[in-house]
Amino acid sequence: MQHLGKIKNIMAIAVPIMLSNFTLLICILINTRVLGNYNKVYFYYLALAMPVNYILLAIYEAFRTCSLGICQATQNKNHQLIWQLKRMMFLGAVLIILLALFYVLVFGYRKEFDWFAITMLISSWFVVCSVIIGGALYALEKQNVAMFITISSSILLCLINYFLLHLNFLGIYSINIAVVLVYMGATWVGLKFLKSSIGENESSKTNLRSFLSIWRFLYSVGMPIFSLYIVIFVSLFVYNTILQNFGSEVVSAFSLVFRLQSVLMAPAIALGIATGIIINRLVARGEVASAAQYLKYTFVLTLIIYLSITVLIYLFSAKIIGWLVLDLKIQQAAVQCLHYFVFSYVGLGSALMYISVLEQTGYNKRGLFINCLLFVMQVVFGGFLALKFGSQIYFYATALVVNSLPLIYLAYTIFWDTAYLSQPSRLFLLAE
Repeated sequence: MQHLGKIKNIMAIAVPIMLSNFTLLICILINTRVLGNYNKVYFYYLALAMPVNYILLAIYEAFRTCSLGICQATQNKNHQLIWQLKRMMFLGAVLIILLALFYVLVFGYRKEFDWFAITMLISSWFVVCSVIIGGALYALEKQNVAMFITISSSILLCLINYFLLHLNFLGIYSINIAVVLVYMGATWVGLKFLKSSIGENESSKTNLRSFLSIWRFLYSVGMPIFSLYIVIFVSLFVYNTILQNFGSEVVSAFSLVFRLQSVLMAPAIALGIATGIIINRLVARGEVASAAQYLKYTFVLTLIIYLSITVLIYLFSAKIIGWLVLDLKIQQAAVQCLHYFVFSYVGLGSALMYISVLEQTGYNKRGLFINCLLFVMQVVFGGFLALKFGSQIYFYATALVVNSLPLIYLAYTIFWDTAYLSQPSRLFLLAE
């Protein structure tokens, strides 16, 4: 019964995160399809905006983790929490404005796509605000409220974007206007709920010192997470550059498998975030042994889930790829690629779960190091072997080996070396 209780506690947080993430993913796919069907040029704009989107994704994740961290680190000062979140939102606005100015200075503002990218950056501040509120709700054990706001926002975003697009005068800007309207509302609803739950200290002073304190926290906790996402983006670019030597079908196939892999890794990330939240609560109460047990349970649970996913994906790989792409040459190349990558999902899923735990508990530099190490090994060994022997198979096989290596490290760290859990996390020290 004790084992089931711990698993239930993990899933109580992980399931809302998974459902929210899947809803957001579906929302992105629907809006992409709606814009692309309305005008093919818009689909091209969305493709060009991928680097901007990836930078924004890194910013969202950094602010979400910082919000989670600062709420848990100051759990005995809830009366100050609303003002801390507002300061974080203000700093988010400053960052977004600087990014927009950087884009204008580097790329200009004469073309229609430039204005689309600039308005995308400006509208992203409302997403940052919503992400900050969502992180606070998860930290305060209001995950069902956070899930409801996220799912409702995703549905509304699809509907409003479709409606605005068919007014025939907003064009590609309809998606950015919809983002502003939806996430402004989501932030307002989340703030209202937080105020009614924990109150707001009107006497809290907003001065330079308070902003510097939040900035220090954002930099120390958020920067490694931001860097981690940038490493992933760079790695994808490098992988595509290597695989271009074997034809466009191979590049397209790898891109397809990579997108599928991103979806399949969502449960691992959700489990890691949920476990990190629980560990922070337990360590704050001095229950280190219990925190270590939760980490072990999550590791075993991740292994079971990804062993099941590996078997199912391998058995139905041809049907899954056939559903995702119609071109027969790309289908064949994608199935070949997937048959290698699928056997690395157990190791990769476990690694991403652990990295997510490290992000939530303030040890994000360790997570960044693990990710960078895997990337370097894949490029050095996989790229060298593939180019030397003239076959992408060597690149896939290297990925299988490299992504499976973390299992050895994780088994040792989680079962025999959990001493770091007993140390005061930098997450808590920075928030003091």
